[in-house]
Amino acid sequence: MISFIIFCRIVPFDSPNILQATSISRSAIHLIWSPPLVPYGNIVSYAINVERRTEENSTNMTINSTNETNHTIENLLTFTWYNISIAAATKIGTGPYSAAVFIQTLQDSKYNLISILIFDYLLQV
Repeated sequence: MISFIIFCRIVPFDSPNILQATSISRSAIHLIWSPPLVPYGNIVSYAINVERRTEENSTNMTINSTNETNHTIENLLTFTWYNISIAAATKIGTGPYSAAVFIQTLQDSKYNLISILIFDYLLQV
């Protein structure tokens, strides 16, 4: 009698869930997410897709993270909007990306100070 063993190699079935996205500076955003509910194997890393869109063009970058469920994206542009999504990966491959979050990096502190001073002045008038 001949027996066959079939090995099924599957990537994660669903995507991680982004729990929190926080602008922590003019050039950094911190993310916290939960792993996929159905990972189909050990998650070895996460792929973070960062997209910056302007009227003129669109810029994408993918960051490969460890298997931790948080990451700080650095070296971003000041006061700029980004679409960010995350996918989990096993040794076999990467699963689907999460729904994107839309978040803006912080403004220069000198502009924040000017805004506060103008607002304070208007309140006194």
